[in-house]
Amino acid sequence: IRTPEYWTVEMRIPYKTLRFKEGNKEWRVNFTRNDLKKNESSSWGHVPRVYNIATLAFTQKMVWDEAPEKHGRNVAVIPFSTVEADRNIEANGAFNHAVKVGGDAKILLNASLNMDVTIRPDFAHVEVDRQQTNLTRFNLFFPERRNFFIENSDLFASFGFRQIRPFFSRRIGLTNGTLIPIIGGFRLSGKPSKDWRVGLMSMQTEGKNTAGMFSQNYTVGAFQRMVFARSSIAGIVVNRVSYHDKEVRGDDYNTVVGIDYNLSSKDNLWNGKAFYHQNISSNKLANAYAHATWLSYSSRTWEFDWNHEYVGKNYLPDVGFVPRNKVYDPLANKLYNVAYWRLEPSMAYNFYPHSSVVNNHGPNLYADIYFNANYLLTDRLVQAGYDVNFQNTAVAKVRAGTTLTRLFFPFDLTGKKDILLPGTYLYSNLNVSFTSSKRRLVVGTFTADAGTFFNGKKVSFSTDFSGRIQPYAILSLTGSYDYLNLPEKNKNTYLLLLGPKVEVSFSRSVFFTAFFQYNTQIDNFNINARFQYRFKPMSDFYLVYTENYLTPNFNTRNRAVVLKFVYWLNT
Repeated sequence: IRTPEYWTVEMRIPYKTLRFKEGNKEWRVNFTRNDLKKNESSSWGHVPRVYNIATLAFTQKMVWDEAPEKHGRNVAVIPFSTVEADRNIEANGAFNHAVKVGGDAKILLNASLNMDVTIRPDFAHVEVDRQQTNLTRFNLFFPERRNFFIENSDLFASFGFRQIRPFFSRRIGLTNGTLIPIIGGFRLSGKPSKDWRVGLMSMQTEGKNTAGMFSQNYTVGAFQRMVFARSSIAGIVVNRVSYHDKEVRGDDYNTVVGIDYNLSSKDNLWNGKAFYHQNISSNKLANAYAHATWLSYSSRTWEFDWNHEYVGKNYLPDVGFVPRNKVYDPLANKLYNVAYWRLEPSMAYNFYPHSSVVNNHGPNLYADIYFNANYLLTDRLVQAGYDVNFQNTAVAKVRAGTTLTRLFFPFDLTGKKDILLPGTYLYSNLNVSFTSSKRRLVVGTFTADAGTFFNGKKVSFSTDFSGRIQPYAILSLTGSYDYLNLPEKNKNTYLLLLGPKVEVSFSRSVFFTAFFQYNTQIDNFNINARFQYRFKPMSDFYLVYTENYLTPNFNTRNRAVVLKFVYWLNT
């Protein structure tokens, strides 16, 4: 209802869509309202200004006159079929085509426990990865995009740190970019009681295939136990084991066992984590563990963070992501395992002026320091910055820092024979970024970075912006440009990465997405186009076309077309 002075809204939420304990008359909830024109948020329960308004520490008690009735059992069966055709022209491959059939099932075991089952899953309709320019010595992280692994994934994915992950679901069904067919699997997750949360997932891949691998079973189990006001103790077991002729190969397995303590104080001033993970493999190697601590204090004006990490040289989880404990020697064409220590302190201060333009601003300091097992300094970044957050949601940042990098082996910086020799390099840079108001139809982030880089110079620009043509389309562009001058070879290198994307909604049931990527570092141009027709709720027809070209001549490398039909049945 709208009036000249105010508006009201009434919503009906079916109990069947919520999960709650039968007979419970007291719920902890909060309600928020965002006024985008004023950049103002209001909440039913008071949330201090410095914290996210969705922080669960500030929920309030809501008491029902009568306890809501428990919803009934909910089971969904989702069969699907695909028709695929592809050809690898670059490798003079033959034309291939296949018809596949599979399905998923979602079973609600009780008010808070779910079972998800999949048979012959196919992810051909999932958007391709966003490519990245890599000027580091380590593997880049690409997020999971497959729905089966994304749903309820926080229980498994929350263990460890960003660069010390005991479980990374992209290791299942993918090996060095090669797809490994998955036979099937299941995931059980939920809260059997107020203080406990549990999860169990097991997936089985096909036997020996184009990647030259035997059938693999991937199993992960996890639990969380709430302690004190808002903290928790969590445990995880991740196991990969190989099968040959339907029998377990006792000489080919990899297991990680870990315990995490997650700290969250009642007032949310203190947050942190401490963990210890042990890697057990068929090789029975020593120094196969990792541990770390993180502690953060965050008030209205001050923020302090401390982080330490240690990764043993033989902490090598096959189903995890740990990019920094392997180094490559191009002369010997060999990977070496190395241990490392990491220290990562930071601090920031915020001023809150009485201004109609600036919301808050303040300085910050950050350090990222690595040592090897002998406590020899290998990498160091020390950075000072200043942030300004505007009332209209725009953000401006400036950073100035110095970096030390010690190379023990020759390093191809760009992948284009720009070889750096072993030695110690000290360089510095200035970085400036601006993000425009998120309330406008066109929103963008622009970043410029310039300074010395190893023994040369580097200038970089990047952008990420999107524009809405409401209510029909979203046009976006991500891009980066790097100019490098390396005096040893008297050579200039230019790297360009562009990724325009078009998303069009022709109606509430017909959608089209086209994503293009031009990457000069790997000499590739990619097209990924997807047409989607949602003929009934959660039931879809997809038509997907993908093609890769070798630049700069734009000769076709490979192409593929996929038709996928998904039907959602509720029981």
